Amino acid sequence: MSLLNPLLLTLAAGIAVPLLLHLLHRSEGRRIAFPALRYLLRTEKDHARRIRTRQLLLLFLRMAIIVLAALAGARLVLRGGGPAHPPTAVAMVLDNSLSSGRVVGEGRVLDSLKARALDVLDQSGPGDRFWILRAGEPWDIAAPLSAPEARRRVQETTVTGARGDLSESLVRARGLLDGTSLEAREIHLVSDLQASAFREAPLELGSIPVVVYRGVSEPGPNRYVRSVTVGGGLPPRANRRTEVAVSVGGAPGDTSDVPVRVFLADQLRGAASTPVEGTAVLPAGPFPQGRLEGYAETDPDDLRADDRFYLSLVVEPPPAVAVVGDPGPFLREALSVLEEGGRIRPSDPAEAQVLISEWGSGIETLRPGQRLVAVPGPDPALRTALARRLRESGLGVAVEGGAGGTSVVGLDRTGVGLEGIRVERVRALTMTPGPETTAWIELEDGSPWLVEAAAPRNTVLLLASRLDPEETDVPLEAGMVPLVEWLLVGRGAVSELRRVEAGAPLLLPVAATSVEGPSGTRAPVDGTHEFRFTGEPGIYTVLAGEEVLDRVAVNAPMRESLLAPAAEDALAGHLSSAALTEAGSAAEWRSRVFSRRRGREVWILLLSAAVVLLLAESWVASSGGAVRRSGTNLADTGRAKVP
Repeated sequence: MSLLNPLLLTLAAGIAVPLLLHLLHRSEGRRIAFPALRYLLRTEKDHARRIRTRQLLLLFLRMAIIVLAALAGARLVLRGGGPAHPPTAVAMVLDNSLSSGRVVGEGRVLDSLKARALDVLDQSGPGDRFWILRAGEPWDIAAPLSAPEARRRVQETTVTGARGDLSESLVRARGLLDGTSLEAREIHLVSDLQASAFREAPLELGSIPVVVYRGVSEPGPNRYVRSVTVGGGLPPRANRRTEVAVSVGGAPGDTSDVPVRVFLADQLRGAASTPVEGTAVLPAGPFPQGRLEGYAETDPDDLRADDRFYLSLVVEPPPAVAVVGDPGPFLREALSVLEEGGRIRPSDPAEAQVLISEWGSGIETLRPGQRLVAVPGPDPALRTALARRLRESGLGVAVEGGAGGTSVVGLDRTGVGLEGIRVERVRALTMTPGPETTAWIELEDGSPWLVEAAAPRNTVLLLASRLDPEETDVPLEAGMVPLVEWLLVGRGAVSELRRVEAGAPLLLPVAATSVEGPSGTRAPVDGTHEFRFTGEPGIYTVLAGEEVLDRVAVNAPMRESLLAPAAEDALAGHLSSAALTEAGSAAEWRSRVFSRRRGREVWILLLSAAVVLLLAESWVASSGGAVRRSGTNLADTGRAKVP
């Protein structure tokens, strides 16, 4: 219980007025009774007792009226489940990531989460400010909203295919609240609380109260397509058979068999079954030259968005490849593997589509459309010749000698997956900024390791290290052969290996003008920027006007398929720096949000009670007056006042 205007409680001092009047009214003069009229005294005493009772009742009523009026003016508040609270800044993390599309009963998890978010807004006041952070839309911008605006934003929220990073969302929420001038601040986390959505390190949220909804029902077994690999990681070549490996994931301990089906070029190409955490390998092909798209799927369960895995790749004839100089034994062995698999065909330099050249020998004689891969050689004098050729050709890249020093690959944009591989010796590659040069692989210090320089008629790629174990561990890794094929063909060589997750940025060609999503909606783009709106799994088409530049498969993040919620003690430890409150039901949630709530104001009830008592006082006073007059006349007949 508290008072919003405690100074007005001083009005209660007015109860002294009726008390003082009552005491003054009790003073009487000395009376002498006539003996002959003693029989009337008994009757007079009965009337006097009734008069005193009415006077005490009037005193109580008048004092109560004053007290009730004072409490109403001071705005008495009763603590409890009432909605009244000081103006509050609320950063609400609403989890609309892929896992929120799980079906529960007749609806989805997101439906119940939105209902809890609306419960908060139902208790809001005009002074409250809200930020609605959609955890499944990391590209989204959260702006301060009034309660009606926040309600519309919640109602418009839909499930995305992206991963929800709840730790990142909570950090963003704190940053937003740090900038508000309102004293009362809260973070509301409305989520299914996937353990995989939190970082391992505890969050620093300060003293801001965090109210967490933990009322989502426990998930059942979830089975999903983990990955699809074509040809062991290499796309099929035209008119040659290949195989498709479909890997299936599920909950720990689930040993049931899961059916899988593969659709390519709009046709069912194979079906099989595999245990959870197993892989089904299906033969496929041959396929004609061109783009090949499709998907692998399993039977739908409660979470249906991860039951299908999309792929898009290019089927091309084997490129004609020629070697100039000595690229090293490991690179020659990788080329032999590709040739035996029918993925390349040897050719002489004059007719080759791709030249693999020691220190870029032959760069000055490139034909239109030819591709040259320059690899370092043992003779440093040839590096100087390459630097001169690069300057003369006008390409925006230069190469310099480099000393030893162990480093690792920090960023691999090719999709081969070389991150973390050791590099012992590096030649310095410098690029002229512009759309003609691209660093496909970078070391951890940001220096380029694989650079592509595009000329008007051909393409040149430069490696900063020789593909030899003395200079890098790449030849000892499984990615060696895929990397070599990528060097020969470009991004089309590993299209299906570009594991673009829904919600992750999409790298675009410089010439791109728009991107068409799986639902057919087009978004204008700038090819020098990343495309962020990849929240829907499926095939995205990159366009330059009406020309198709690329088709990219975007798939559900695997971590979203891990539905196990964070344990209570784990969540408390993760948010140990914050004032954490958990609500296990809708009723608890409604009572625990707005932790600084004042309760329910009762001034209307107090004023109503005061009016009722005032009417009662008027009635008692009017009825008691007649009795007092009657009692006074009777007493006067038997007594005489003596001053």
